[in-house]
Amino acid sequence: MTVVDLGYAPGAWTEVAVEYTKPNGRVIGVDILPTVPPTGASTFQGNFLSENVQLSVKRFLASADRGRSQKHFMGGHGYFEAEREKEGGRGGIGHKNVGKDTVNVVLSDMCEPWPLGVGQWASGVKQPYLRLMNVSGLRLRDHVHSMDLCVSALLFSIDVLKPGGDFVCKYYSGGFDKELEAGLKMAFEKVTRDKPDSSRPESREAFFVAKTKKSSVTKEQVLAAMPNLV
Repeated sequence: MTVVDLGYAPGAWTEVAVEYTKPNGRVIGVDILPTVPPTGASTFQGNFLSENVQLSVKRFLASADRGRSQKHFMGGHGYFEAEREKEGGRGGIGHKNVGKDTVNVVLSDMCEPWPLGVGQWASGVKQPYLRLMNVSGLRLRDHVHSMDLCVSALLFSIDVLKPGGDFVCKYYSGGFDKELEAGLKMAFEKVTRDKPDSSRPESREAFFVAKTKKSSVTKEQVLAAMPNLV
């Protein structure tokens, strides 16, 4: 199996995914924070909302053997290094099919850094690594940024997941939950909400678990199901 873990730092989900996919699977993590990669995973450091970062990950996925052995291990490399290898990947800039149908599971635990926005993090501003788990206190702001990240992860999943693949994303509850859920139901056969026991009762953090990607779904259909989120 191939698993992509978005917002993987500090790496707990990635470590579990590596164990579940041994010995012949591969796990690719993406995070905006510079983090020591878990053993056995390939990682990219960069802002996932950047098209160039997503394309670099897709090019990596397009080669079926990359990430399955130490000779392909990319732990600790930033996406700039990966971009230098792009000429060897399938498809060029904007190629919509690069990395298509290469992934079994996409996990998204992405949070926006606070107090700086993702663009400032990507440009190298040095600040303490505070995550949205230390939320801003502005409920609408937290919710909207959470939806931005969930939608980005969902559209990426439509591109790379194999038919029958699964998707999990963390979100912060608010007024747009049902619209995101509608987009997920357009793309997957079964969608449920989950709030782990480890999450504090007062926390607005929860997860959507979407199973079995539909074989004929398109991003246009998903976008049409959630017009206020795009």
